[in-house]
Amino acid sequence: MVWMLLVRDVDDEDNTWVFLRQRKDGSIRGLLVIDLDPSELSIVGVEGRIDDILAEAIANKPDEFSGLFGS
Repeated sequence: MVWMLLVRDVDDEDNTWVFLRQRKDGSIRGLLVIDLDPSELSIVGVEGRIDDILAEAIANKPDEFSGLFGS
């Protein structure tokens, strides 16, 4: 599976990239976030059934996600 660039945000101070990897069925297999600023590099990788984890988080605490997806 190939990592696809989902979001790139570059400004004077920070550079951030978010990559996504999908399974053949379209479900999200992994996320990779890279954040670079003048004094720090942060890399966060998450593997697994991200779509299932996100659905469960929304179901458990819907108030925290209200407005995030246009609801």
